[in-house]
Amino acid sequence: MAANSHHEPTPHPTQPSQKPAKRPTKYTKALGDRICGLLIDGVSTRSICKMEGFPNPRYLFKWLEENEAFNKRYRDAKRIQLELLGDEMQELADKERIGNRLKQKQGARPEAISGDNVERSKLQIHTRMWLLARLMPTKYGDRPEPAKDKNNQLESFFQALMAGPAVKKSNGEEGSGGAKEQ
Repeated sequence: MAANSHHEPTPHPTQPSQKPAKRPTKYTKALGDRICGLLIDGVSTRSICKMEGFPNPRYLFKWLEENEAFNKRYRDAKRIQLELLGDEMQELADKERIGNRLKQKQGARPEAISGDNVERSKLQIHTRMWLLARLMPTKYGDRPEPAKDKNNQLESFFQALMAGPAVKKSNGEEGSGGAKEQ
């Protein structure tokens, strides 16, 4: 037997001693393209960041801050994702969703009823309408705001997101938690 032939058995993937797969920390165009493709397919940023082989949110937002080309593709993908919510709402409204619920008449025992789950579809549609109205108010808001020098509302949203939450400084002034002071 050769001196270097000692080989430890590979642990079974379900054994707890196996370390989880490493998450990427360096941006690549191929990974950026995969992220943007998933966004267009309707997968949330949060879900993408939970998937194996994708960065955690900290690195994703760092890449957006540091890489202008990726930032533009990401914003375009998010805009397309939002535009597709309208199609999704139409599908939710048109599709019958059979489910069970309990109905109880006064003084009687609850009765299980099977039928179209209209309330669930209404909630899903209302949630998507709310998102569109908040994230794209000039196009989908109740009271569309006039365009301000072609300032994209989605752009403003992402800039605010990238800046981070406002925090109180020791002198009582407000500042951005994510922005660097100069």
